[in-house]
Amino acid sequence: MISRDSLAKFGGDAQRDAKPERGGGFDFDRYLSQHGMRVLKVKPWQSHPGALIYQLEKCPFNPDHTGGSAAFLMESGKPGFRCQHDGCKGKAIKDVFAVYPPVPSADATVSEWPLLITLARTVPDPIPTNCLPGWLGDMARAVSEGTETPFDLAALLAIAVASSCIAAKAEISPEPGYVEPLNIFVCPAMESGNRKTAVFNRLMAPIAEWERMEVERTEPERRRQLSERRTTEARIERLRKKAASATDPSAMIQELHQLEQALPEVPPAPRLFSDDITPERLASLMQEQGGRMAVFSDEGGVFDMLAGRYSKGVPNLDLWLKGHSVSLVRVDRQDRSRPPIIIDRPHLTVGISPQPDVLESLHDKPGFRGRGLLARFLYGLPQSRLGYRTLAPSPIPSHVENRYRLGIEQLINYRPATILRLRFSDAAYREWKGFQLSLEPQFRDGGALQSLRDWGGKLAGAVARLAGIFHMVLQSDRDEVETEITFTTVRPAIEFGTSLISHAQAVFALMDRDPAVNNAEKLLAWITHQGKTSFTVRDCFRAHQGRFQRVDAMQPILGLLEQHGYIRRVKQGSAGGRPSSDLCEVNPAALNRGTDELEG
Repeated sequence: MISRDSLAKFGGDAQRDAKPERGGGFDFDRYLSQHGMRVLKVKPWQSHPGALIYQLEKCPFNPDHTGGSAAFLMESGKPGFRCQHDGCKGKAIKDVFAVYPPVPSADATVSEWPLLITLARTVPDPIPTNCLPGWLGDMARAVSEGTETPFDLAALLAIAVASSCIAAKAEISPEPGYVEPLNIFVCPAMESGNRKTAVFNRLMAPIAEWERMEVERTEPERRRQLSERRTTEARIERLRKKAASATDPSAMIQELHQLEQALPEVPPAPRLFSDDITPERLASLMQEQGGRMAVFSDEGGVFDMLAGRYSKGVPNLDLWLKGHSVSLVRVDRQDRSRPPIIIDRPHLTVGISPQPDVLESLHDKPGFRGRGLLARFLYGLPQSRLGYRTLAPSPIPSHVENRYRLGIEQLINYRPATILRLRFSDAAYREWKGFQLSLEPQFRDGGALQSLRDWGGKLAGAVARLAGIFHMVLQSDRDEVETEITFTTVRPAIEFGTSLISHAQAVFALMDRDPAVNNAEKLLAWITHQGKTSFTVRDCFRAHQGRFQRVDAMQPILGLLEQHGYIRRVKQGSAGGRPSSDLCEVNPAALNRGTDELEG
């Protein structure tokens, strides 16, 4: 146990004449990490030059207090603590140390270095594996294990697949006058090489198979009707030419009207989803399919199309925005010979898995955040398993896959006479309402969701949608679907939605990220992986030549690491021959922390 004298040195009882140098041998970053005090953001304290504020995810005295708790470090090296919640007013750093005693570092050389200022991005919490219901959860877990990929990826995509089957068939009304549809947008991002395609293929197999079989079943009749229509159109065209030159065309005009009225309507080929599609073609496809369509892709090219790849750089977001909120769509074409697109209740479901670099570039896309597109997605930023796989994955049990296929087919084939209106039971409503109320304080200045008000403002509605999807999954084998959603269905939906908060924070932090910080993280990951107390600039460049091309391009990144206390440059004199390369000494605290927080 640390002594009272040591506690006094670091806490509010510090001797007034004690002013240790910055860091003072006390690694504040390490202290917070050792005791699981998650830091959301580190920023300068504007009113106290040289001081830093550590915004904490949760209060160390009450984990239910999210937002409003902060630790701080003065320029002198003296730490402090403050919480804005009523129950914690008056508590200072000495109270924190009393509950979470500091552990002095065994490595005395750490005290010779400045305090580390973290570069690490927010590492999201994994999505709990038990919060997906029934056969949907069984399949997501089995796919994750069978492909050795994160559960987060399979879970989000499985929900999107289920949503694509029931959108426009049911909706959820959490409160009178408030209705949410059951279509969702999901975006789990992972780098190449993580078997995203394998996950997509396994989860989408039932809807792809349904499309194929429906096309085979309907194609003969479609071809017959299309042939009949073309023949009639040819007759109409010949008759129209004759009528144009006839002295008395009245009889031919009457026949034209009769032929045009008798033109057979050729039904479109059945479709549930698309992949590489422009907003213009998507609008036509949605109209053909009665207003419902899904977009699935294991790449991020669809964002380029939305940004205007084929429209001279003019973003075209309206259909996606309206397709999420089920708002009226009216598209009047410049070519008046083409009929307008009219969709009264568009339901668009989206499941895409781009690389994180694609998400990082979205902050430059005009209107993407300002108009609310980015706020509509449920994000995932799963931790890659590359380097930790057994490469001996277990196959998906046949009974799990068969039940999943049957469940998806049942959802596809469910066709209520009218849109099913789902409601919460009293207990379920209280639980959902409590969740909604718990989010509200987090939108205040200093709250955990202050910078994500646009996304967080839609989270309670997204959880209601998830509860509706979960309910329909659990009811998939019933002819008569119960309209009341129970507490036991809402609770996992809330748990799922809560776990997505850290993913959204990580994704939006990625979008706002300075490229120099990203490069610094790559170098820091290499440094900690090497585990050496020093390295030369030349060796570092050789390991990252593909990233920087020139040594001069890498120098500012090394400077950034030095400013944050991770390394220090030591000039090396020339000993003849080729110029010597500067030596970079590594802060022992950086090596002790390892790479866990950098792999996000």
